[in-house]
Amino acid sequence: MSGTGFLRVKKLAGPGIVLVAARHNLREIQAERGAGGAIDAARSRLNCVLTGAATADGVAVRAKELMSAADVGKLRRDAVRALEVVVSLPSGYAGDTAQYFADSLAWVSRRYGAVNVLSAAVHHD
Repeated sequence: MSGTGFLRVKKLAGPGIVLVAARHNLREIQAERGAGGAIDAARSRLNCVLTGAATADGVAVRAKELMSAADVGKLRRDAVRALEVVVSLPSGYAGDTAQYFADSLAWVSRRYGAVNVLSAAVHHD
């Protein structure tokens, strides 16, 4: 294996941020696709959802359901609503990429314990 992968964890704070992040991660923001964007729209069909809803609206609804079930009341405007975890595949990786991301998802689930994974998507674009 050559190159290095990376792991990034980012706090998502503020109202509506889960929906915005899900729209980006599920490639629902047209302005990000194609000319001038970093996303190769021709390769987006290769992306796959490992877990969670296939739409940003579905991800946002699930987040609200979980917060309601946990009896989370009114949140401050700057409250953290979720964590976004990005795991990258090391460049030149010659192994089973599906297994790599399945293992990464399992690690995230173990690492954050009782926290529910709202969505996990693999990007090839």
